[in-house]
Amino acid sequence: MTTSAGSDTSGLTLLDVYKRDLLEALDGRGGKTYKAMLRSLDEFGEGTLAARDESIKVWSDLHIGHANIIRYCDRPFRDVDEMDAALWANWRQGVEPGETLVCVGDIWFGAVVEPRAVPSGHRKLLVLGNHDLTKGGAMRVTQFDEIKALLTVAGDPPLVFTHLPLPNVPDGYVNIHGHTHEKLLPPDSPHINVSVEQIAYRPIGLVRLRKLARAIIAGKAPAGRTTLARVRDAELLKDSDALTHFEKVGRGLAKTRVCEPLPRTSEEVIDAMVAIDPRSGMGSEYPLGGDLASHVAHIQFFQKWVQSSGE
Repeated sequence: MTTSAGSDTSGLTLLDVYKRDLLEALDGRGGKTYKAMLRSLDEFGEGTLAARDESIKVWSDLHIGHANIIRYCDRPFRDVDEMDAALWANWRQGVEPGETLVCVGDIWFGAVVEPRAVPSGHRKLLVLGNHDLTKGGAMRVTQFDEIKALLTVAGDPPLVFTHLPLPNVPDGYVNIHGHTHEKLLPPDSPHINVSVEQIAYRPIGLVRLRKLARAIIAGKAPAGRTTLARVRDAELLKDSDALTHFEKVGRGLAKTRVCEPLPRTSEEVIDAMVAIDPRSGMGSEYPLGGDLASHVAHIQFFQKWVQSSGE
């Protein structure tokens, strides 16, 4: 097996590669929680999730109970109580009964969570993060149906879930990870960051992440300021008419000198739309709803503006 970094991992399992990468990352510098995480990899091991993409939701790095994370990552909450209430509500509302929620680590921070606080009615799977363990190696949460150090999901392309991003992603795979919060790796990197800062603090469907993963493997990885923005652009890659709309709107914006330089992503076009007419936002979360239909509707609306401006 070879990896995205060109490493030869012959004879190694994915879990072996993760252990090696974690050891190299620590290099004598890690704290007790990272060392506890390393020790726990053998205990929790590698798992495989065999379920339809349509039935799986994903998120990471909630950091419930962590007041300072608001300041560290510029989260849009007044205080930890408001943040925790929003995250619990989004958990309950964002996962349907019978679905599977994959939490890619660092769900809680600090005290052990009361069992009654955790939403029920769906399967819960935890991919172990460094803050899910105490410094002594004990689990902070036990309300999950399954806990693994690493998780794979077959498909096109195959996905490997780890809390820390893998420096060495096996060829053909895409790594779904957390840990890096508001920071994205380069868009052509085979990584997708599902920290809550990247996905509007709501669980995201694996169907949508898989579309972005396919775009990455195909060498058509969209750029964007967040994972959610990248997912929306990847969804548009499936619709040539929508792409044509974006291209035409971008040309119209440049021609009328309302927006310079030329917008090159759907996010930039939408920014320009909202700047010119705030009604384009429709009061929805940035950037404008969550599916292709909402994008196309806004593009068609704005196309009329472009046409009236001489396009």
